[in-house]
Amino acid sequence: MNKKVLFLLLLLLSIAVTLTGLPAMAQNADQEVDLPVFRGMTSSVGVVVADYLNVRQGPSTDYEVLQVLKAGDRVWVLAQIGEWYAVYDENTGCLGTVNSNYVMLEEEVSAEVPASKNDSEKSGGDDGNTEDDEPVLKKLKLSKDEQAMLDLVNAERAKAKLPPLEVHETLMETARLKANDMVENNYFSHQSPKYGSPFDMMKEHKLEFRSAGENIAGNKTVEGAFKAWMKKEGNKSNILNPDYKYIGIGICKSDRYGKVFVQQFIGN
Repeated sequence: MNKKVLFLLLLLLSIAVTLTGLPAMAQNADQEVDLPVFRGMTSSVGVVVADYLNVRQGPSTDYEVLQVLKAGDRVWVLAQIGEWYAVYDENTGCLGTVNSNYVMLEEEVSAEVPASKNDSEKSGGDDGNTEDDEPVLKKLKLSKDEQAMLDLVNAERAKAKLPPLEVHETLMETARLKANDMVENNYFSHQSPKYGSPFDMMKEHKLEFRSAGENIAGNKTVEGAFKAWMKKEGNKSNILNPDYKYIGIGICKSDRYGKVFVQQFIGN
């Protein structure tokens, strides 16, 4: 979105909120008032995940409803005000606020949690790696989208003078399961109601690692998802993490997003 247009939209929103007055401001002047925290954001596309979502004139249910969005509608998310997003609907020209619990950003910040030492070592002793320690690296058959994603990842790693990531059979399995799980159970989160965290999932499948991470995204194309990840520091650091050696990729068609993408990484 054009920066000048974005600035004008935010200015109009701030003027609208100021003129109507925050409901909490109606209290006595000598009484302390907790105002919602305003946090500017790089404009992102948000997808409505509620059946119906009110767009209001200000960051509270006390404000007038300007428009009603439906599940799957996309809006520009311009800023965060407490638990509310300032949004702009290009289709209608409506500028207002929505409850942030019901809008999912198309690019999500990823998690990266290093495994504990005990998780990454076998109980058999301190003699270093054995044949059993080596990951299963078969000649896997990747889908066209999976191969395209792998190529994009390794192209960026090459630019950063990092070794390419190798696909790992078990990690491919967990990433594919996670993508399918998010679509089938209609959620978008690193935490699965079925499998738990990505790290729980990896351990359940007997993967051993010293560090691990996951990226998730909802987008129409491989290129769109990858570009969104590269704009986010958390996702980008996963892709360019020098400690990671293996990757799993899961991609599943989604009525809501077009496609759901999962990248899982481990280093050992």
